[in-house]
Amino acid sequence: MKDTPKLFVSEFFKAIGESLNSFQRHGARSNRKLIPLHSCLARFISAALGSEYSVRSLGIGDDKEEKLKDNTTPSEWILP
Repeated sequence: MKDTPKLFVSEFFKAIGESLNSFQRHGARSNRKLIPLHSCLARFISAALGSEYSVRSLGIGDDKEEKLKDNTTPSEWILP
């Protein structure tokens, strides 16, 4: 457990490098540049939450993001 922050930093920097390489190969408009970062963060969030919760993200599991039902409208997002 003591090495977890170092492992996270190492894996996160690796994901940043992979994202940069993907950006250079596929361009700014492709979502492929996000997959290494999203999957890295999703793996760590999933490990932190444990098996009680499921995490969905590009690059892990079924490789899809989950759409959530939203009961608000954009006008409700603005603070008074």
